[in-house]
Amino acid sequence: MDPEVTAIQKIQSNGNRPEEWLEFLALQQSRAAAGLTDETCRHLLYLYERAVSQIPAEENKRNFSYARLLVDLQNYKRESLKMMQEVTFQLARSNAKHFAVVFVAWAQFELSTGDKSKCRGLLRKGKDSGGTTQGVAVKSL
Repeated sequence: MDPEVTAIQKIQSNGNRPEEWLEFLALQQSRAAAGLTDETCRHLLYLYERAVSQIPAEENKRNFSYARLLVDLQNYKRESLKMMQEVTFQLARSNAKHFAVVFVAWAQFELSTGDKSKCRGLLRKGKDSGGTTQGVAVKSL
């Protein structure tokens, strides 16, 4: 049997204690850290969601490990969303680079993540693209 499945079954048989889930997830993260791909990130996110959904919330609302799991889950969701958005913007830039609106939208995303320098650079690229809706990038600068 798969070691991951065995570990999850053991956690479940012990009552889905947050401490055990946290220890298991830390081990999974350390194993995935070497080759963190989109697939491994999605799998870790799935494991966090599974852990949180199986832990009795009412019984653990004052448990630090449970709180840590919830925070880690949110962080994974935020990071995976950011990675997906970056991939989408790269695709848009590759396939629609003559439209300044692509650069403006990407710049807005970078600004929302706090990267003002990258935001300005993307707006300049949009302005210099010379394509349709160039005025939008000029106004944004």
